[in-house]
Amino acid sequence: MASAIGFGTLMFISSIFGDLIESIMKRDAEMKDSGNLIPGHGGLLDRFDSYMFSGAVAFFYIAFCLPSLI
Repeated sequence: MASAIGFGTLMFISSIFGDLIESIMKRDAEMKDSGNLIPGHGGLLDRFDSYMFSGAVAFFYIAFCLPSLI
């Protein structure tokens, strides 16, 4: 149960962090929209930025933290 709570908390924090990092990169590049596929939403990357970072964090959590609990 504790590993599930830790995993959920980690996914929550990493999804917000991924969204903020992508926004910082767009501001540094002086680029408001990263595409025109979805008008008014900032592009397709804005739909997946938190998933990209959270996916990597989930992989490393499952690969390195869960085997030690078994």
